[in-house]
Amino acid sequence: MAEFRERAYENVAVDILINEMCFADTFVTPKSVYDFYVEHKDEYSTPRQLRLQILKLKSDGIHKDELDNLSVHLKKVLNGNSKNEFDDAVLLYSEGPNIERGGDIGWIEKSKLRKDFSEYVKVAETGQVVGPIKSKEAYYFLRVDDVIKEKTDSFKDVHKKIEEKLLAKQKEKNYKTYVESLRSKALIKKYL
Repeated sequence: MAEFRERAYENVAVDILINEMCFADTFVTPKSVYDFYVEHKDEYSTPRQLRLQILKLKSDGIHKDELDNLSVHLKKVLNGNSKNEFDDAVLLYSEGPNIERGGDIGWIEKSKLRKDFSEYVKVAETGQVVGPIKSKEAYYFLRVDDVIKEKTDSFKDVHKKIEEKLLAKQKEKNYKTYVESLRSKALIKKYL
């Protein structure tokens, strides 16, 4: 029991020493918390996401006039119609991905879309069909099945987390500096 008490006493003494030498004067200013928030705002944001369906009309082996006529027809048929209409058109005409699921490619961040697709869907709303989007390999129609709008957490919501994070970094830095100063002053002898 005496050995246990001695170890507990040593542990408490070390904790008090470290706390006084490393952590006593550690603080984070509100300005540094706000500056961190501004510099790292993207960490506290969720980008705009879209759930898309793709209808891909392959342009190889089809005369350009026929492809243009089909795309004009599909534009008339698909605009303003339901998901079922788009699913049927995908089954009939598409050579794209997930034909059996109506061309559904799932959720994707707008920033990760192909540049030509991104331009067409940047303001598209749920249920809207855009296209034809003409590229070298095919003509595309995109249906926006659902949208999650971009959202940034407010400073009020995240300031405590940021403060804790910065405080932990500062404490770690102070601890490392203290340990290094002890090592530089210590006399260490090695015997082989």
